[in-house]
Amino acid sequence: MLKLAFYKGQKRFVNFAISKATGGPYSHVEVIIKELGNGFCLCLSSSMMDGGVRIKVICLQTEDWEIVNSGIAGVSESDAWEWFYKYHRCTYDYYGALRHKLHWLDEVEDKFYCSEVVCHLFKLEHPQLNPNQLYKHIKALVV
Repeated sequence: MLKLAFYKGQKRFVNFAISKATGGPYSHVEVIIKELGNGFCLCLSSSMMDGGVRIKVICLQTEDWEIVNSGIAGVSESDAWEWFYKYHRCTYDYYGALRHKLHWLDEVEDKFYCSEVVCHLFKLEHPQLNPNQLYKHIKALVV
């Protein structure tokens, strides 16, 4: 079962703004594909800073990250890689990140924001959850 890492850091204004606009502490989420040791993990997400869908090694062993079990069986490391290879050229979905407030914005098939990556990978019914809504949804599955 894959784990997720939710970012609650407030060092950059954009993280502060996203967490405030979405009503919770989280502004970003990563799918942990593989734990590499010493707090480093191979992660899948879509990042504003990195321009879109990407895989990256990140040190998650700081107070800025909260790691949770996804609570969703049947999605493996190989599924994450397969999803990445299919969508790795997709850019960051700036409007999509606002879609939870502006419901009239259409979903774009070749653009993703971070929690949308998680929702699509895990085939969740609500692919437009923001990081805080996703966190609540995942925590409800684990309990």
